[in-house]
Amino acid sequence: MHSPDPGPDSVAVLSRRVAQLERRGRRTTLALVGMLGLGALGATVVAPRVEVVQAERFEVVDQEGEVRGSFGVDDVGSPRLSMKDAAGKERVAAYLKGQETYLVLRDAKGLTRIGLSIDSGPHPHVVLTDKDQKPRAHLVLGDSGHGSLIFVHEDGRMPAGLGADRDGKPWLKLGDEMVSELPAAAPGKSASGGGEQQGSGK
Repeated sequence: MHSPDPGPDSVAVLSRRVAQLERRGRRTTLALVGMLGLGALGATVVAPRVEVVQAERFEVVDQEGEVRGSFGVDDVGSPRLSMKDAAGKERVAAYLKGQETYLVLRDAKGLTRIGLSIDSGPHPHVVLTDKDQKPRAHLVLGDSGHGSLIFVHEDGRMPAGLGADRDGKPWLKLGDEMVSELPAAAPGKSASGGGEQQGSGK
């Protein structure tokens, strides 16, 4: 038994009902959007201003949720700043250890290649290391303020170095030969023999 075909009147009634439902749906959607917008606006306006945030550790993550940087206090209570590359290797580290300050730069393998520090002296240091993390060059300023630069062989020997002693006298080491006094440049000339001397050399 077949259902009778709907007549024109039935089709018109159904059309009106569909249109009413569509209008109601649009009004409900607009009302929800308005409520959400007012709620967000109210949250923005009402949110209290925070001047100090305290925590033992902060982490910075990338779009994938991987930790790329952190700042916090380590197990012994010293502050430490760390930055990592996309592979998760720490590339930069800065931290305090007692009265000493350290800044460490690492390569793509995570090996230390440059170290900067200030010891408890306080004496500033710059150390360059090879791919095996052995120190190969070391620049330091002593108590007198005079600097020394030494080069280190892979077996720990010092094949070369130069600097000034506590009295400000220059020294030079080449191989096994140590020269404690270097010849002074001629007056009005630089050590290379050309041009006017810039400064008194003191």
